[in-house]
Amino acid sequence: MPWFKVDDTFPSHPKVRSIPRKARMAALGVWLACGTWSSHHLTDGAIPRDVVEDEGGRQVDAKALVVARLWHESGHECPSCPQPEPGEYL
Repeated sequence: MPWFKVDDTFPSHPKVRSIPRKARMAALGVWLACGTWSSHHLTDGAIPRDVVEDEGGRQVDAKALVVARLWHESGHECPSCPQPEPGEYL
């Protein structure tokens, strides 16, 4: 059984703090719900866009995670991680 581990300093990380206060808790709820979904389904971090809404989130929350660099979209230029499939987040 996989685990989705979260560091106890996560809420104070600069990437998290970069999300505007009014949007932060909703975005972090999406991050947590989708992270546990990915762990349960063994997707290595890949999150299909429809899962965001299926887990109770909104696309605006997912975009906030992308802007904060906590998630990536397909077509990103990060050399240290795989490219998600079109229509997915990583």
